[in-house]
Amino acid sequence: MQDDPRYEDVVAEVEGFLSLRAQACREAGIEARRILLDPGFGFGKTPRHNYLLLRELPRLRQAGYPLLVGVSRKSMIGAATGRQVAARLPGSIAATVLALQGGAVVIRSHDVAATQDAIKVYSATVSPERIQIQQP
Repeated sequence: MQDDPRYEDVVAEVEGFLSLRAQACREAGIEARRILLDPGFGFGKTPRHNYLLLRELPRLRQAGYPLLVGVSRKSMIGAATGRQVAARLPGSIAATVLALQGGAVVIRSHDVAATQDAIKVYSATVSPERIQIQQP
């Protein structure tokens, strides 16, 4: 799967695959509100493929289903930073914020507390009227 992944247009191909799978779920009787799409970061894709998908998440979101994104500690982070798995937290958080900007609504993370803090700061920025002041 990882040896030599090839796509003509990774975003279009993932978009088409996810659309077909969502349609199959709907035809099997699954309610649309119970479906979320996961572009599969790291699975059968090169780092370049993964970054193209991350950049184009808004396009995948146009299908009308929520997006789940799992980029925590992925090799794509290591490819960009040169860091080993244990040192990928800052890159993972940056990718998480980009995923949120791209429309992700569910985030998978190894580092829950740090990622949750990043999500809170992101949320406070996009919706400052909804911020709840936390006392340290």
